[in-house]
Amino acid sequence: MKTNITNTIVAASAFLLSAPFSHGATVALGTSSIVRSGSLLTSVTVNSTTYTSATMVLPTISAFAGGNSTTLLGPDSGQNNGTVITYSAAQRRAFLETDFDLNTGIINPSTATDGLSGTFSTPIKNTLGTNFVLFEIAPTVDQLADRFFISFNGGSFFEVAGTAYGKTNFTTNSETLDTRNAADNGSITAGTLNDLLTSNLRIQTNFIDQSVWGIGLDFSDYGVAADADVSSFTIRAFDASNRVDPVFIAGLIPEPSVALSSVLGLAMIALRRKR
Repeated sequence: MKTNITNTIVAASAFLLSAPFSHGATVALGTSSIVRSGSLLTSVTVNSTTYTSATMVLPTISAFAGGNSTTLLGPDSGQNNGTVITYSAAQRRAFLETDFDLNTGIINPSTATDGLSGTFSTPIKNTLGTNFVLFEIAPTVDQLADRFFISFNGGSFFEVAGTAYGKTNFTTNSETLDTRNAADNGSITAGTLNDLLTSNLRIQTNFIDQSVWGIGLDFSDYGVAADADVSSFTIRAFDASNRVDPVFIAGLIPEPSVALSSVLGLAMIALRRKR
């Protein structure tokens, strides 16, 4: 009997891991979900699990197409609008790739399918629950954040609703940066990642005080199979009026107990059904 049960669990696990989980719930990440030191995010708590820099994997940006000339959000430099400002390619990447600063980001991706793409150096396993978090900015007076489309591992795009976010108690102290042509005598839309990383910059608006909103996503709601590894994502704007402005993106490394319970829990459900 034990052998039969074991074989059933193994078979059930193999079957379930070949198909997507049933849909979970998108999680609104508001004030009680984050801990910060000034503008620096130090932890995110999702469904009673707290993630820190040790258990959050920030992306490497692999492609970008801007929706307009304003594609970078930088920290307040104290300079006037129109001032030339210099950031290296590494510094621009850091706005989403390495820093935990909610005052910085890569913003306003286009509606194109390569709006903002990234990869994870450590793939994120699709265990039960939230696997991915995103924080963005929207004007403080707004009651909604920006909706957008997202795809994982090159799959289909799914809409993320503006009503699904939580509103944190953090307001940015930032400036938007205008992407300029080579002669620095006019604005351009950063149509490629190279444009984003190398174009001349000037301060467009030297004081941006917008609210930061957060959301947690379950890969299973976005076409990812149970226990599969997610190594890439692509975000594109919903439309010209809804251009998401990410200031922080991360994949969540599951606790070992969560990863194990995902497989065993699903296998036991299948076993009960077989009986």
